[in-house]
Amino acid sequence: MILTCTFDPVTKNEISFIRKYMKEHRMKDIYVKVEGEGVLSKRIRQKLLQKAVQPYRHIHVCKEGEGMAMQGFRDEEEMIRRGHFYLAADGIKKILCENGFYFTNIMEAMCTKERIIHSYGVADMAKELAEFYGFDPEIAYQMGLLHDITKRFDKQENEKIMQIYHPEWLDISEKVWHSFTAVTWVKQNMGLHDHRILNAMYHHTLGDGHSPYCHILYMADKLEINRTYECERERKEAYKDLYKGAVFVRDSANRHIK
Repeated sequence: MILTCTFDPVTKNEISFIRKYMKEHRMKDIYVKVEGEGVLSKRIRQKLLQKAVQPYRHIHVCKEGEGMAMQGFRDEEEMIRRGHFYLAADGIKKILCENGFYFTNIMEAMCTKERIIHSYGVADMAKELAEFYGFDPEIAYQMGLLHDITKRFDKQENEKIMQIYHPEWLDISEKVWHSFTAVTWVKQNMGLHDHRILNAMYHHTLGDGHSPYCHILYMADKLEINRTYECERERKEAYKDLYKGAVFVRDSANRHIK
């Protein structure tokens, strides 16, 4: 017997359905197959499915053969693609985060059209800066995509998160709150715990972080190509020295605010 689904990605409930189907039909072994188009390539989805069923030695992944389509899981898969990784099957959540799978989908689902353009600009410049200074370009790109994902939240929604998780920052401008609430959101919903990404996101508005990734994200946020204000001098400084460039950009931003 072969059960088929898009598995884009594999959900906890899909695994539960497969196991229940085996039990109800008194089957010793069952085969599952990735079928249909998805956000991720079929090859990647097959690898994720293989990882998800690995603990169950009587569930096997196959690539050929006709099967019965599993119904009713499309909405749940979509929720995972929008960032609710806790719904994904055990064994693949960490892989989703480590590879940045669905990060663009999450950002586009969470942000306005203008913020989407900005976030892609930040991600591109962060990746370029990371490559220039010898740091991980994929990590830089991922933090650029995610840095503003809670900026669309209204004041009440952000304030609720702040009161619980970041009360020490309630007195500063609400325009900065998304730096902190975005970190909470990705940790709770995505299970993302890479300190390089989280630390950079946390400090990206005030520019008070000290890690290389903090400097990279801060400068990329202020200087990405879609910014309409004049910042050519700041862009040049950004590629001379990572630390000094970040200080120069922060000082320029503070002068502009004053």
